[in-house]
Amino acid sequence: MNEPGWQDPIMVTLGTFVFALPWLLPTTFGDPMEGDTTAWAFLLTGLATGLVAVAGIVLPGKWEAIVEFALGIWFMALPWVAKPSTEPTAATWAAVVVGGVMAVLSGVSAFSARGRRPKKE
Repeated sequence: MNEPGWQDPIMVTLGTFVFALPWLLPTTFGDPMEGDTTAWAFLLTGLATGLVAVAGIVLPGKWEAIVEFALGIWFMALPWVAKPSTEPTAATWAAVVVGGVMAVLSGVSAFSARGRRPKKE
């Protein structure tokens, strides 16, 4: 049986951080309760990342690393998808940096040679 990856607790922490960003950077975001698209996108992405990481701890497998990798790439693109702007803000930098860390950590686990079976000849 597979064991949980070393990156799973880190991904839970990053998901919690992303979820909390609208409240940690209140001047950058609008109020999520008033319908700010970017704040809601950060909240939902953080929640999804945390839930996938917890699921990876409970039911370990390569699937969760691949989903976390996709969430990291999504999070890096999120500021331009949710609310396109030409001027980078603190939220933009946070999304790019945290999304990059998420993609690298999960990508190492998802696409490393560990866990791949050698070809039978």
